[in-house]
Amino acid sequence: MKQAREFLVRQAAARGKYSHLYHHLSTTARRDWKASFGEIENILGFELPPSARLYRPWWANQTRGGGHSHALAWQAAGWKTRDVDLEAETLVFERTDTVSGRPAAATKEHLTLEAVAHGKYAPLYRHLLSFDAGSAWSTTFAEVEKILDFRLPASARIHRPWWANQRSGGHSHALAWKAAGWKTKQVDLEAETLVFERVKGDPASTSKATIKDTFDIDRDFPATDMGPWPEGFTAGREQIYDDVWPLSD
Repeated sequence: MKQAREFLVRQAAARGKYSHLYHHLSTTARRDWKASFGEIENILGFELPPSARLYRPWWANQTRGGGHSHALAWQAAGWKTRDVDLEAETLVFERTDTVSGRPAAATKEHLTLEAVAHGKYAPLYRHLLSFDAGSAWSTTFAEVEKILDFRLPASARIHRPWWANQRSGGHSHALAWKAAGWKTKQVDLEAETLVFERVKGDPASTSKATIKDTFDIDRDFPATDMGPWPEGFTAGREQIYDDVWPLSD
């Protein structure tokens, strides 16, 4: 799947040698950025190789035919290079990734997807994203736990709103399946089963669509009151939501 490949490319850029440049560009709101080689080195935490100062193609916008992991970093973040000046040691990064005329990397959706891809429920997000056929997946709580490689919190087995299709108070688990283009239904707490169903128009069902075209955090996760917890139930926030989203390894 194209979306799965793009996800793996972003993962490689986020964890590679030039990951600090990738994260810097991913969270930059401007449309272009004129930078000096020195500024880039400060962001990276190490010196650029001599070829970056001697050889203009080092800054080329391609990732094939030479293994340019540095180019992968800025391209995966949605940017390209131009106006490379080797004498002045400056260049311009220009945004290429846009959504509805807005820079995608500057939107809440982009930052949210970054959080999902690096969060505790990332294995479920990747699993749903990798489905190449079918519009529904009937599964069990145990199977979900096997994918996650940890046990679901107690609230997932006793409180149906844990499986609700909106964030409402920090549901990082719901964010994982919604960002992948799925929703939950037919949750059976006694049998410990549920069904994941593709959302109409999600990236896996439309060849020309992308996650960023169909996912909108404000639309998909409205602030909704899910009602009170069961009488006598007590738990810490971490136990209920498991919503710690590490953005780096």
